[in-house]
Amino acid sequence: MDFILFLLIFLAFNNSGQILTSKLKFSGPGEAFLFSTALGSILISAIITALAFSGGISSTVCWVILGVFLLVGWKNLLHLKQVLNIFSSQQPMEDDGLKNMAQSFLGLLVFLSIGLALAPAFATDALVYHLAVPKAFLQAGELVNLPNNIYSFFPQQIEMLYLFALALGSDSLAQLTGLGVAFLLLFALWQYSRKKVGKSYAWLTPLIFISTPTFFSVASSAYVDLQAAAYVFLAFYSWENGCTRKQPAWFFLMTLFAGAAVATQLTTIIILPLAFLGLAIHGRSHKKTSQTAGQCFLLILGSLLMLSPWLARNYFFTGNPLFFIDSLSFPINLTIFSELHSFPFNGQIGILYLLLLPALLGLRRESHPVVIVFLVLLVFWFVQTQTISLLAPAFAFLSVLMVSGLKQLFQQNGTGKSEKFFLTTVLALGLFFNTSLIMKEWFRIEPLSYLLNKENREQFLTRQIRAYPAYQDANKILTEKDRVMLIDMKNLGYLMNQPFYNDAFAQTLTEVIDKGVYAADIANRLQTRGINHALFNFNYVFGKNSALTIGERAIFKNFLNLHGEQLSSKNGFLLYRFMLDSKTGNQNKNSGFNFEGH
Repeated sequence: MDFILFLLIFLAFNNSGQILTSKLKFSGPGEAFLFSTALGSILISAIITALAFSGGISSTVCWVILGVFLLVGWKNLLHLKQVLNIFSSQQPMEDDGLKNMAQSFLGLLVFLSIGLALAPAFATDALVYHLAVPKAFLQAGELVNLPNNIYSFFPQQIEMLYLFALALGSDSLAQLTGLGVAFLLLFALWQYSRKKVGKSYAWLTPLIFISTPTFFSVASSAYVDLQAAAYVFLAFYSWENGCTRKQPAWFFLMTLFAGAAVATQLTTIIILPLAFLGLAIHGRSHKKTSQTAGQCFLLILGSLLMLSPWLARNYFFTGNPLFFIDSLSFPINLTIFSELHSFPFNGQIGILYLLLLPALLGLRRESHPVVIVFLVLLVFWFVQTQTISLLAPAFAFLSVLMVSGLKQLFQQNGTGKSEKFFLTTVLALGLFFNTSLIMKEWFRIEPLSYLLNKENREQFLTRQIRAYPAYQDANKILTEKDRVMLIDMKNLGYLMNQPFYNDAFAQTLTEVIDKGVYAADIANRLQTRGINHALFNFNYVFGKNSALTIGERAIFKNFLNLHGEQLSSKNGFLLYRFMLDSKTGNQNKNSGFNFEGH
């Protein structure tokens, strides 16, 4: 059912996007489908944003939106066959073997990614805020302040699409929706390369990109990295179309995609000065200074319009529209190693890009704009962050460059059969290596057990998330009147069905303890905050890597003995109820701090 809804959602994206592209001339049905669908995702995100801010968001309203856009564009179903026809080629080509290899690998990765997306959401960032924030908005029926989740103060362009999907279905539908936008990026890379380097080599571009293990991993995990990369690449694609075709409307599309990229992920803000530079170069070469000034103004206005709801929200709740700006200042901590779930990079690049670096020697002058954009994005990433998934915008352009260079090397007159065989072997080895990393992680997750009904949702999530049984207990035990403080529970707020107070780094607990060491004082401070339960990681609070000092640990342990009742203990995670009446305290001495196995 989720997969059918996923197809209907993207059909609605395409139908709604055609409202903005009805007068635009495309090079073919593939380009028309690509830009209309991508623009439709922006339009529907804007509609959901408006409903969230106005307090009118609900499952019923989202079903109505889906139905309206499906009915409005039902005739577009007749044109989808034309889109599918562009993938087929009746004439044999010189490099059909290379194309068939690329299609086989790409088909496998697409199949694996859909399988992962259909499984329940378990990726950390998705449960922390990409799904947790829209879930909170949907439950409230409107925009709500989430002061304990700092990530909620980021712009929520793609999260509004996840809200739309959650209103229609499950978290699997949200993951499929994010994956669909990632597929649009792959389609854009193929479409662009098809135009620039030819049909056979075009299949290599999306394959090189998505075979990067980290990019594959986040594609189906309800993240926003590849979605931001999609908007960045489409902004460049629109700029180039505007430069080569006599259609100023392409620069308007560039503005929409650039604004959407920044509203999706703030680390893509470098796309705005790049867009200004692109407009200036085009205006100077065509001697249209006044038109360029208007386009630059439109770029500023369009970007601000997309960001303004979220800036206004931050100002209303915090008094600072740029509340989130400090989180952009990540330390520079680079090394040549990368591993999944590691602190320095949190990802894997694989060896394919490294093996294909010599292909850049075959680039020609017409590739210079792509080279410039890639280098600027790469330098910006180097200065700002250390997370591999955020390389997606830069590596989308690098994939295009490598395939362009590879084609030139293959077609040079001095390149014989042995050289071509060597290059093909290197490419195949890189693909096999990257795919093996992807398959290893895929089999570790093992989504087929869930998809084939060999295990239920709870069993699947228990395998993936160590703290999940503790969250289950909390949801069963707590009522709507209770408020639990999550202490280093990885901020997986999406898993909580009851009200909670997020204390990811134990800052609130430390503050409560340090203001007064007596148990009765601590009880009063917790009562003032409305907190009557705590769910915490034992090792984080009392273990070797505790966030508390030895004295703070002793004070908290004494408080639990006097005012705490242990309700659950699962996999090192404890759920406590606080008896906050300081006069009575805990009369049952056996129900205080008591944890075995640490």
